[in-house]
Amino acid sequence: MKLKLLFLSAIILFLSVVSCKKFGEEAIDPLVLSANPDWTIASHGKTGKIDYAFMFPQDKVNTLEITLGKATWEAVKTDMVAKSKGVYYEQDE
Repeated sequence: MKLKLLFLSAIILFLSVVSCKKFGEEAIDPLVLSANPDWTIASHGKTGKIDYAFMFPQDKVNTLEITLGKATWEAVKTDMVAKSKGVYYEQDE
């Protein structure tokens, strides 16, 4: 029993040492940054302080627009039908 406890303690100690992430300079992936040039560490980093006044302004409503091409929308609908076991109703516009 003592051997099992010692072995388990050694594994926990090993995992705690190996899994510790060293924090340093954070960087945004250049590929992501090339597609989103207005991203910064402050806006999309893990270490930046949250700017609630910017994220939730009191004088306007922020919006998010998602644009899908016809082929992508058809793929989404096909996926919805598959996940709903064939039950999917499209509203007439």
